[in-house]
Formats: sequence, structure tokens, C-alpha cells
Amino acid sequence: MQAGTYTETVTIGGNPRVAPETFTVTATVIKTEIPITSLRIDSLAITTMARGQKLSFGLLLNEGATGENVIWAISDSSFGFVDNTGEVTIYDRTGNLRLTATDPVSGLSHSIMLRIVS
Repeated sequence: MQAGTYTETVTIGGNPRVAPETFTVTATVIKTEIPITSLRIDSLAITTMARGQKLSFGLLLNEGATGENVIWAISDSSFGFVDNTGEVTIYDRTGNLRLTATDPVSGLSHSIMLRIVS
């Protein structure tokens, strides 16, 4: 359910012994952000990428956390770039590269090393 205010009209009763009554019920749903207490890049042992390759990395987080504010970074932008979803695009270059995901709220971060081959 999305955050917001919901209103519903409910009628109860209406049998021979109870007259029907109509009520309006209003409920407010507040989105509660579950803080990140555990953060790891889900690399599934992928540590080698080829030049010109694109690859998406996911996050392993504690239950209920979304990771929507996690900041992704690579150690050397001359190798390529990483977008805000964890997708890494490698340029035509070989060498070693560090991929890091950081939660700006908790300060937790995790890095993996990528080896870029031809």
C-alpha cells in the first residue's frame, strides 16, 4: 500500500433485529523507511569483466531495507562509469577497478575489486 490517506464507507447490520448503520473510516498510511543495517554488493563471485561490457550489480540488504538512496562509485572513472542502480559500463581499457556501494544515512559501505580483461 502506498503512503497516503484512504477513506472507505462501510455499512453494517441491516437484519430484522439490527438497523443498518453506515460509517466512514479514514486511515492514514505513513511510509516508514527501514534503515540499512547490513549492506553487501551481490557479486556472485563475478570479479572479471571484459572491455566494453555492461553488468548490473545488486545489493544484499537487511530485511525490509530498499537501498534506494545507496550511492554507487568506481575508483577510476577513466575505466567507465556506474549508474545509480549499480550498472557498470566499462570502456575499452584493462586493469583493476574498485566498485563501492555506500549508504549515506548509516555510513555503511562495501567494495569489491573488478579485474577488467580484453
